[in-house]
Amino acid sequence: MLSRALIGRLPALSLLLIATASCGSPTGVDKTAPVPPETGAEVWPKRSFATHETLWAVSGTSASSVWAVGEAGTILYYNGTLWYAFTNGIPGVSLTGVWAASPAEVWAVGTGGIILHNHNANWTPVSSGTTQDLYNVLGISVSDVWAVGGAGTVLHYNGTAWSTVPSVTSQPLFGIWGSSPTDIWAVGAKGTILHFDGASWSNVSSGTTDYRAVWGSSSSDIWAVGSVPAEFATTGSIVHFNGITWSTVSTATTRFSFGVWGIWGSSASEVWAVTSNDALSGRILHYNGTTWSVASSEPTLGPQYAIWGTSASDVWTVGFGGDVRHGPPPR
Repeated sequence: MLSRALIGRLPALSLLLIATASCGSPTGVDKTAPVPPETGAEVWPKRSFATHETLWAVSGTSASSVWAVGEAGTILYYNGTLWYAFTNGIPGVSLTGVWAASPAEVWAVGTGGIILHNHNANWTPVSSGTTQDLYNVLGISVSDVWAVGGAGTVLHYNGTAWSTVPSVTSQPLFGIWGSSPTDIWAVGAKGTILHFDGASWSNVSSGTTDYRAVWGSSSSDIWAVGSVPAEFATTGSIVHFNGITWSTVSTATTRFSFGVWGIWGSSASEVWAVTSNDALSGRILHYNGTTWSVASSEPTLGPQYAIWGTSASDVWTVGFGGDVRHGPPPR
C-alpha cells in the first residue's frame, strides 16, 4: 500500500502508446476490430487490446472519448478510432474507479488512497488525505467530485482540494451515483446504502447484500446491484428505489455465484447489468422497463465488472483479463 509521502513524490504520468510512442501527436494501431472468439461465435464480440490486466471501471464523455482503468495501474483511452495506454509509474496500484468531466478532465482512484488527475493529457497524483483503498469516483461537476472507499471513507473535491467528509458507516463503500448536488447515493458492504441531501450523509438501508454499484435514470428510479452471502457461495442481488423506498427485485440472478458487479442504462426502460458467474465467466442482464432477464443472445464472456455507455447502441463493458466489449449489447 502506498504512503501519502510516496504519493507526493511520484512523477507525472507519461503517455505510452500501445504500439508506437510519439511525444507530440501520438499515432497508434487500430485495435477496434473484432477478434475471432476462442470458442464458438460471439454475439457481442471482444475488442482486442495490448493488456491482459483485469479492468475494474469504464467511463467517458462521448463515443469518441472513453477511459478504462484496472490492475497494475492500467489506464486506457479510446478516441473513437484508436486505443492508447498510459503508464502511471506506480507499481502495485490497482485503479478501481474513473470519472470523466471532459476528454481533458478525468479522475481515477485506487488502492492505498491513490487519486490521479488528468488535465489536458497530463496525469498527476493528487493528495487524498487517506490511505484507505478508494473504490469509485463520481463527479456532479468539475468542482463537485466525490470518491468512496474502505472503512466508510467519503472524500469530496471542491475544485481546489480533496477533503474527508464525515461518514455514517464503517463499511467499505464500492459504488456512487448522483442526479444532482443534493441527491447522491453511495452503496457498500452488508446492506449499506447512504444518501447525501446536499448537507449531510445518512444511512437509509441495512441488510446482508454487499452492494457493488448504483445507477439511476432519475431521483425516483435508482438501481443497486451486488451479492448476498450464502452458506456455500454468494448469489446475485438487484434492488430498486422508487423515490420512496428500496425493494428487492425478483430476478434470474441467483445463478451468478459471484454476484452482480455493475449497472448502467440509457433510459428507465433500457438498463443493463454485468455479472461474474464464477472465476471464468460472466453474463449480461437486461431490464426492459418491466422485467429483468438474462440477455437472450448470450455471448461467451469472462467475468464482467463494470458497464458504461452513451446510448443503447454504444455500450462498453470491462472485466477479467482485459476483457472489453463494445457495441449494442444483447437483450
